This record gives sequence, C-alpha cells and structure tokens, in this order.
Amino acid sequence: MKLLLSVLGIAFFSFAAHADYTIQHAYNIQNLQSITGADGAKMVSFTGSELGKDSRGNISKGMCLATVKGQILSVDCEATDQDGDSVYSSLYRDMSKGPNGVRTVLGGTGKYANAREVCNYVVDLIDVQLGIAVLSGECK
Repeated sequence: MKLLLSVLGIAFFSFAAHADYTIQHAYNIQNLQSITGADGAKMVSFTGSELGKDSRGNISKGMCLATVKGQILSVDCEATDQDGDSVYSSLYRDMSKGPNGVRTVLGGTGKYANAREVCNYVVDLIDVQLGIAVLSGECK
C-alpha cells in the first residue's frame, strides 16, 4: 500500500512540475533607432506594444523595450492581463542561429507574484518595415 501511494504521489508531482502551456505573442515595433558602434557593429533599439495569449486562458497587453547588439536581441516587457495582474518577462535570441529564442517570466503581481517560467519560442512572422513580429512557444 505504501508503495502504491508513493508511486501515485511521484506521478502526481511529476505531472504538476511539467504542466506545460503554450503562448502566442504579437508585437507592434515602434521607435526604431540605430547607431554604429566604434567596432563597426550596428546597435538597434526599439519599443513595442505587446499582445499575448496563453493556453491557460490569459490575455495580456503591455510594453517592451528592446536592444539588438550585433545579432543578439534582448527584450524586457511589462504586461497586464485581464485580471489586472502584471507579469514581467525578458526575451533573448541569437538571431544568427535562426528564429528560436527564450522568454523568461520574472514574476509580477497576483498570480504571477512568484512565477519563474521559461518558454522556448519561435518567431513565426516578422516584418520590421511594417513593425510587426509574432511568436509562439511552449513554457514550463
């Protein structure tokens, strides 16, 4: 009996620890600016309005600040969902390695207060001239 309870307990906690969900995010790229550094590398900064949706039923809107140095994209975002809870996240992508990147949830308020989640994403669609970027991913 103890063995059965142990197996069930391990199975339950394993499932809970791997409760994955999916995300979809769209960005409106604005205020694009660039300079060339002393080493000749192009540096770009921009802001972006963010609209996000996840498979848990949350829809969020927010603002992001981004920089690109060489081929490295770094983005920090603050968004608010339908319940008024704020979520803070960062995105990272080495653009020389393709459309895959990592989005990290860094906490927030309400349901996001102690959230520390990692999402592997792929850029589904991007057109910098139109100011549009769309990504999707899976999170743990």
